[in-house]
Amino acid sequence: MNLPSLRIVFAQTALYLLVLCASSDCRAATIRVGTLTLPPALGNPYTAVGYPSTLALSAIFDGLTRFSPDGKLSPALATSWELLAPTVWRFHLRSGVQFHNAAPFNAAAAAASIKFLANPATAMLVAREFRGISEVRVVDNLTLDIVSRVPDPLLPQKLTVAAIVEPTSWATLGSEEFARRPIGTGSYRLEDWGKGNLHAVLTAAKASWRPPHVDRIEIVPSSEPLSRVQALTSGQFDIIVGLDPEDVSSLKGQGYLVYSADLPSVYAIAFRSVRPDSSPIKNALVREALNLAIDRQAIVRTLFKGLAKPASQGATAGVVGFNPELRPIPYDPDRAKALLTQAGYKNGFRLIIDLSPDSAEQAMYELIAENLRSIGVALQIRTIPFATWLSRYNSGEWGSEVDGFNHIWNTALFNDSQRPFEYFSCLKIPPFFCDPKTTEEIKVAAQEVDSAKRERELQNLQAEYLDLAPSVLLISRPILYATTKTVSAFEARVTDGNILLEDLQMSSQ
Repeated sequence: MNLPSLRIVFAQTALYLLVLCASSDCRAATIRVGTLTLPPALGNPYTAVGYPSTLALSAIFDGLTRFSPDGKLSPALATSWELLAPTVWRFHLRSGVQFHNAAPFNAAAAAASIKFLANPATAMLVAREFRGISEVRVVDNLTLDIVSRVPDPLLPQKLTVAAIVEPTSWATLGSEEFARRPIGTGSYRLEDWGKGNLHAVLTAAKASWRPPHVDRIEIVPSSEPLSRVQALTSGQFDIIVGLDPEDVSSLKGQGYLVYSADLPSVYAIAFRSVRPDSSPIKNALVREALNLAIDRQAIVRTLFKGLAKPASQGATAGVVGFNPELRPIPYDPDRAKALLTQAGYKNGFRLIIDLSPDSAEQAMYELIAENLRSIGVALQIRTIPFATWLSRYNSGEWGSEVDGFNHIWNTALFNDSQRPFEYFSCLKIPPFFCDPKTTEEIKVAAQEVDSAKRERELQNLQAEYLDLAPSVLLISRPILYATTKTVSAFEARVTDGNILLEDLQMSSQ
């Protein structure tokens, strides 16, 4: 977007916010958050997961479990849980909790939501995590058993995304109308989505089991980073989400506070090695060479101002399955050239990748192209819309020329390595990379209920995958936030990037 367009966007945002909250009383009792987007289906909590669209949902709803800011699994509507048998988890529920309409939360309410998600007829995004559930049993008013068809060591983590909706309202209104008038047990209730669903106004649910400090939260989407920064510095926002690294120094110099959440995701170029032709990408030596050709430290230093981290594996520190013995992948173009020669590509080759990047990623791939050029590989980048990327990823229909595409080793959702291994294996349908030996190891880890043994299995897989090199592992990067000095007690979860809105406090200075 050019500068005149940005000025128009900023002017429209500023005018809208002044109309939204014009009185001094409103300003004193309200925290205004500028974020990237609202939930795609408004208050239906089963259609979106993670950053950046679920901030409002995380304030309205609770699951049985939740992640702490540092990624540790913690109690929510369940206070404790245990494994009764390899396929049976028991959850002990929090007493005295009410939904926003004063209906009681209990095991029957929890069971209704989980049964809905486990129903094969439920086509919503979150439901895919619960296809393995065979039975949900109400033991008593505050005890619930969940039975899976095979052992599922990740079920307590998966329940962080299973928001418990008020069952009568959900059944009576239907999902579409419920999305306009959502009812959960969270710190805030929805007051208004605004004309044209342009913002979310949340008011404190003071009877919540996690009562908030601030009476009112306004969440306003603003897709351009520059417009969010301008709205912050002009007093229209108190918090902005998704700050560009290049803006950090300037905002700190003006007295704003900057925070980060190290989202546990590793950016990568995935290779299409499952293909009928004789592409160089099918050779593991070539894939290793491409990894060694990338100067990750230069990417971190020049593009992310030292705020990102070079990859050592398909996970980051703190994630279940992270292997602490693995060091960041070295930058060794001489070794890369030698490997290409050994593989029979002394004179290099052309590499075509399809990308649906954000602005920071676009600049990163320009540096990557320079790195690869130095070892004789001519990188051709084809930028495509995200909808096109998603369609090709799901169908596997990239076309015969495409060698790879941008991807993420995304361990963020459950702070666990299992899911990205499944995507980078024969288990993805259709697969773009398939190694039968490690696929069997992934399947074993997926059902291992001994947590220590399972972690060792995932750590071993990290080492094996470095040798297999199904992708070029690049960097992990944080989500950056900025606030005014009047906002305190700021925390954001590393698993989904969501701010803990109930903890926020605001002073009058």
